[in-house]
Amino acid sequence: MICRCGQSQITAKHVIFATGYETQQYKRERGAELTSSYVIVTEPLKDLQDWYEQCLIWETARPYHYLRTTRDGRIIAGGLDEPLPGGRLVEGRYLAKSKQLLDYVHQMFPRSTALQAEYSWGAVFGHTHDGLPYIGTHPDYPHCYFLEGYGGNGTACSTIAAEMITDIISGVERPDIQMFSLTRSPHPPPKHH
Repeated sequence: MICRCGQSQITAKHVIFATGYETQQYKRERGAELTSSYVIVTEPLKDLQDWYEQCLIWETARPYHYLRTTRDGRIIAGGLDEPLPGGRLVEGRYLAKSKQLLDYVHQMFPRSTALQAEYSWGAVFGHTHDGLPYIGTHPDYPHCYFLEGYGGNGTACSTIAAEMITDIISGVERPDIQMFSLTRSPHPPPKHH
């Protein structure tokens, strides 16, 4: 494969796209749904005794919330995912969501109602309908491999994908890569009643 960038030329036997959501622009099949997700980090708390072992709290409702602590006694609260309109984060939307997340922290820990958020932001988050990553080649891009780990387990899936792609390039057969095909349907199968 030859890539011409300005006055330079790069020649390679294989190209691996491991740029997360950005690779969606190269394919007809987008494969993943992108959403907005929000997070706050509170100021440090002196006392977290109301929080049993400061364990991770993850709510499975939709929209969901999660809470965890940091070593310096802060609370990280996130969630409230919503559709990503026009493929972009809405500027300033994180401010309203930050207030909702802080209200949730206060609801969960009523003795912390004076606690304030010190940091807040919104980000793009993606997931596939089946929870699996997209790993492998695509018919429109010969000698190219895509590594697209989505969702909360994207980092772990990306490690698996790196091993699979390394094996294939090295000549080791990996029939299990078909399960992660880039050309599988991006939509859930129809429900039978």
